Amino acid sequence: MNDIIERVRIAPIAERLALAAEKLANSVSFDMNGDLIGERFVGGHGGLISQATMVAADDVRRSVAAFRTTLQEGR
Repeated sequence: MNDIIERVRIAPIAERLALAAEKLANSVSFDMNGDLIGERFVGGHGGLISQATMVAADDVRRSVAAFRTTLQEGR
């Protein structure tokens, strides 16, 4: 029973981490490769990292920190 309770407690944080990681990956891909939006090619500036990418990376860091804190509290 405690295992089920622990999984339910961690699930929202794990979901937040997964969403943040996906956002970061999509942002990096856009910065590196660009995308066709409408009839215009946008993004794809290679080595340049946008503000959106930095914000997404910070979200991943905060999500990982929250996940680790939750795991430590459960021990």
